[in-house]
Amino acid sequence: MNKKINVSLKTKVMITTEEKTTLKEIIANYSIASDAKDVQAHMQYYAKNGYIDGGMKSKPKNAGMEEDLAQMFAMEGTLKRHFAMNHRFSKDQDAIV
Repeated sequence: MNKKINVSLKTKVMITTEEKTTLKEIIANYSIASDAKDVQAHMQYYAKNGYIDGGMKSKPKNAGMEEDLAQMFAMEGTLKRHFAMNHRFSKDQDAIV
């Protein structure tokens, strides 16, 4: 998928049903790649300067993320935690919130 959708958490953006379906597919595929510990498949969802932030952090994609991600996946062992589809859409179902 080459379609880019840029959304800030503070921005409400009107989206079409097709865009909503695309977002759901991206989230599902990202989650599947995470649980499969597939570094290459997982990395395709990050921008060149994108990185992981949180409990585990990575270098940006263009500066060593691949090695960091492989280490993270190795430390997780068989842990599966990305199967939930917990994204939200607004009550009117036409906006991301």
